[in-house]
Amino acid sequence: MGGNRTDRTFHSEVADGDVFVELIRPEKPNGETVLILHGLGDHFGRHEWAVSFLTQQGYSVIGLDWPGNGRSEGTRGDLPPTRLIDEFLEEILSREDVFPTGILAHSTGGFFLIHSWAETVPSFRDVEWV
Repeated sequence: MGGNRTDRTFHSEVADGDVFVELIRPEKPNGETVLILHGLGDHFGRHEWAVSFLTQQGYSVIGLDWPGNGRSEGTRGDLPPTRLIDEFLEEILSREDVFPTGILAHSTGGFFLIHSWAETVPSFRDVEWV
């Protein structure tokens, strides 16, 4: 797959640990970004099928490994408290200066998304589809 991939691990104040985030920009961007939220015990890398499809359509893609999952620190299989999810997602998206227009959420990622949407994450202001 073509495009520019940037991954990094940074210390999350909200999660109180290091969190893995990856941003993929396609060769021919359409100006829109999709956020991918994985489920419990999963990791962003398992959604390469979606990254490939979306970047072929011109979308940039941002994904993360929830704390305790994938390449992020934390107790394996643990997740941040629901009350912190909106703040956690805003921390990541504002740090990367990304405002998604679409969100693909699987399983627990979908549960967290519903909660965050209810709490109104500022970076979700341009979301057009889920």
